[in-house]
Amino acid sequence: MERDACAIEGGAMRDRPAIRRRIQVGDTALEYRRTPGASSAPVVLLHPWFGCWQFWDRTVACLPDYTCFAADLYSLGASEW
Repeated sequence: MERDACAIEGGAMRDRPAIRRRIQVGDTALEYRRTPGASSAPVVLLHPWFGCWQFWDRTVACLPDYTCFAADLYSLGASEW
């Protein structure tokens, strides 16, 4: 059975440079990773409650043409909320 390359390779954030950003939202901060792509249509990825931005690593690998924003929400992530 042949497997999809992006499912095995993984590591879009390792293959493409992810830009780390932190923005203030009121009294707290939100951290996210932006992975540039050729398309002007962005893809926003929100991990489940107990996770972090790396949850989407393989998904981003399968979307090389899109600019992806992987939020680091409150739980195991680096955000404060």
